[in-house]
Amino acid sequence: MTSAMPRLPDAAPFAYADAGRLLAETLAAMLPPTRISVAQHAATHRWVKSPVGAHLERWDPAQAPYLTEPQEVLTADGIDTVALVGPAASGKTMVAENWLLHTIEADPAELLWYMQTDPAKDAYVKGRIEPMLEAHDKLIGGLRQGRDSVDFKRFRGGRAEFLAFTPSNLINKHVARIVADELDAYDPGVGDPLALLDPRRQAAGADSKLLLISHPDL
Repeated sequence: MTSAMPRLPDAAPFAYADAGRLLAETLAAMLPPTRISVAQHAATHRWVKSPVGAHLERWDPAQAPYLTEPQEVLTADGIDTVALVGPAASGKTMVAENWLLHTIEADPAELLWYMQTDPAKDAYVKGRIEPMLEAHDKLIGGLRQGRDSVDFKRFRGGRAEFLAFTPSNLINKHVARIVADELDAYDPGVGDPLALLDPRRQAAGADSKLLLISHPDL
């Protein structure tokens, strides 16, 4: 008399990664950055909300021609610090936004973006940065990595981190690209923003850049 061997349960299917996709992503990471300036990239790829209505329209350099040169020097050799001073609602912060899009799509790197307080930072990211990224999903959707938070936006080859300008947020921060926005509203007790941020830019290497944006209040 023989007994039948117990039947083992069927193994659960194993989800293999797509080898072609992995190979394409690996090869893409080895390619040199696209040689295009921030200004050219914005003119080609940037969409902005129309001042009349809620639809999107192409970024038009002719609408604010004074913003072209600051964008050009953000990708120029031999320039490590760009200071942009002007009145409110004159498009200054859009230069930083265009730099972020260029960083994500054309020349990946890590970027820090400082603002005056946590509430101001949260309101700006939710009100401007997240809608901007959503509006450019066809351009950068495949480059975004993992789940985002208000403070972190991860993308292939780098990340953008949004911070309030406080002493604790300056510790161990060394990246190739730094934005200091609303500079005139920073807490003066923290210290001189340029003196504090420039060494962090320098530590990231010769190609690092610092963008300072302010009203002329000071």
